[in-house]
Amino acid sequence: MQQRLDRSENDVSAGGGPKVLDVVPGGYAPVRGFDGIWHRQQAPGHPRSFREYLVLRDEGRSAVWFSVRDSSFDLLTVTAFLEFLGEHRDLAFDGLSHHKEPLPRPVGRFGHALFCSPSLGGTHRAYPEIENSVAKAFPVFDCEIGDADTEAFVDARLRGTAPLPYSDWDRAPHPVIDLRYEIGECHQRTFKAVSRQRLDRVLDMPADAGPDAWLELRSFRGDLRRATPDRPIEDVDAFLLGTAG
Repeated sequence: MQQRLDRSENDVSAGGGPKVLDVVPGGYAPVRGFDGIWHRQQAPGHPRSFREYLVLRDEGRSAVWFSVRDSSFDLLTVTAFLEFLGEHRDLAFDGLSHHKEPLPRPVGRFGHALFCSPSLGGTHRAYPEIENSVAKAFPVFDCEIGDADTEAFVDARLRGTAPLPYSDWDRAPHPVIDLRYEIGECHQRTFKAVSRQRLDRVLDMPADAGPDAWLELRSFRGDLRRATPDRPIEDVDAFLLGTAG
């Protein structure tokens, strides 16, 4: 379930406050053809250079932020996302910690957008004057965020083990991988997010794991698959991506 937050922490429109562009370092320029959307390029020419965007609202006193690595930048993809974000710039300030929204048409290869409240997104904590005024949004694959994920689970997707590379818009899907297991002396009895490499290691149960060894894998939809030494999970990728029959 999404967590409802104190509106006073996330929607600063009632109390005013400084304008975002007056606080963040300079270099932003308006995006031609869009109302209240600004951008800048960081470290141009560097292999890890990226572009930042601010979609302003409330007369510039709050905004939605996202970034795109130059190595994956595509003008048509970014333009399509800006069009969607411009129409939904208030969504991250409605008191909920996050929203996973289907896109009316694909943005590149992505079919959904994730909106994070300022407290969950945490993009501008270095600027206390506006840290509660800047939300985060970026496109995602359906399988990358659980349909009913709590704020804690989404936070784990963003900052925990194997976090989403949300600034890479040319990535392959990074599906939710929640795992628990008990294999010999090794155990993890509550679901935790793990990397695909960790999953592959655990799936390959040793021959001496014992008949009582087990593991359970949970998909972004909350579906479960259970494996034992004599019954492995079939079609793991299809299960994680939500394409299994």
